[in-house]
Amino acid sequence: MQTSRLSVFLGFLLLPGISAAQPQGSIQVWGDDSYGVVSQTPTGSDFLEIAGGAGHSLALKLDGSLISWGRDNYNQVSHTPAGFHFRALAAGVALHSLVLKDDGGLEAWGLDASGQVSGAPGFPGFVQASRGRFTSYALKADGVIVPWGDDFYNTISNTPTGPGFLQVAGGGSHSLALNGNHAIVSWGDNFFGQISGTPTARGFIQIAAGRDHSLALRADGALVAWGRDHYGQVSQTPTGTDFVQVSAGEDHCLALRSDGTLISWGRDTHGQVSSTPGSTGFIQIAGGEFHSLALASTAPFYSILNLVGGQSATLSVAGATPSGTVLIGYSLTGAGPTNTPYGMVAMSPPISQLPSLTADGHGFATTSATIPTAVSGLTIYTQAYDASSGQLSQALARIVL
Repeated sequence: MQTSRLSVFLGFLLLPGISAAQPQGSIQVWGDDSYGVVSQTPTGSDFLEIAGGAGHSLALKLDGSLISWGRDNYNQVSHTPAGFHFRALAAGVALHSLVLKDDGGLEAWGLDASGQVSGAPGFPGFVQASRGRFTSYALKADGVIVPWGDDFYNTISNTPTGPGFLQVAGGGSHSLALNGNHAIVSWGDNFFGQISGTPTARGFIQIAAGRDHSLALRADGALVAWGRDHYGQVSQTPTGTDFVQVSAGEDHCLALRSDGTLISWGRDTHGQVSSTPGSTGFIQIAGGEFHSLALASTAPFYSILNLVGGQSATLSVAGATPSGTVLIGYSLTGAGPTNTPYGMVAMSPPISQLPSLTADGHGFATTSATIPTAVSGLTIYTQAYDASSGQLSQALARIVL
């Protein structure tokens, strides 16, 4: 499988043959438990990815199978497809679910009032997908966005055309896309400034859409939010430049820091903000309607901030062995898999290595590296290794801005 220019913002390269080398985690859920979405959380530590919904949740396991739990009024749980051939989940707060298969094909189920399920394309070759409330979107390997579902606010007909997009995100009645210049394009309902408030600058690496608000992560680790602010989901956006992942719930937001800790803000009617875990060791987040999810792992958590040509990037590893040695490798040629003395890595030869690091007493190691201007626009494949525990971090595939 050839990796596209899609920025793998979740931190995982879910490629056939390499998934076993990816860190697995256990799921933590908090917030509204009206449909058992908290109390019925599956146990185990073999999960690769999580996604929230409108009262239900979905997880991808190491063996390529799916598990759903929570609200089932439109069969969003009971119709979860069986098998071991799934690769990625679609984010979004909706009453339907959408997943990618190993061949890049799609499978959807749940509420189909506007064709958001039955309209799913029947051909393979997709690399990312997202769910709006009554819409669905999928991104092809060439960066073309394919939409289907409800078009009341022109969320389908105004979808930007052409190749080169890196990510798409569906909201309540608006949608976002990240283009090849790392700028944000938005369309749909603008009642709360979801469109007119869209930042015009470049330099973004991830986007997320809630019901009437949006959230974006900059390459320097800063957050930007816009749209409806009734619950402080915009005005309470935290400052700082150490964020590495974002997710939007119905009316609340989550962010993951480089040290593996979480922060939430916005609507807190069901404890979806105030019950956010205060511990470390998290590697992934997902917002639901009135609940939130996080994936916790004992493996090292690797992140990169400010990956910009001609500037200094910050590379950090959390969750390593205290006072232990940490190694970072990288490649510009591909995502492997390659068998090395450190295990199966998601990098293709030649693989270069940065000078070794020593973690502090809390297992945190960080370094800076000057990024050559000549590599701007290229994708870097990189992974960290905890020499003391013998554990690899998640694999990152990031485009150099």
